[in-house]
Amino acid sequence: MQSINTEMRRLGFLVGIPYTCFVLEIGQQTMLVVEGEKKPISRDQYGKRIPATQGIQYCFYKVRYQQRYHQKFTQVKVYAEYKNAAQILCAVRKYIRFLNEKRGVKV
Repeated sequence: MQSINTEMRRLGFLVGIPYTCFVLEIGQQTMLVVEGEKKPISRDQYGKRIPATQGIQYCFYKVRYQQRYHQKFTQVKVYAEYKNAAQILCAVRKYIRFLNEKRGVKV
């Protein structure tokens, strides 16, 4: 697997902040968003650091904006939370495949 930046570009997303923020407009007022955040540092009962197995957790959601509300989002639908890069890419590919089938586009 290549880096998440390369994979998201290949799926049509814009890379806002590398490895952290990806956006795809799917309609006039609708966007798909993937956001990542670093896992907090965990410590055991003795205060030793427990290394995170994967450094970033991702969240994948759809946001709908409406002009009459001054571009504030009016609806958010979360599809995946607290997933690693491979799991989030799988969820994004599945959703994009669903959108393409719905629109009648062959992949």
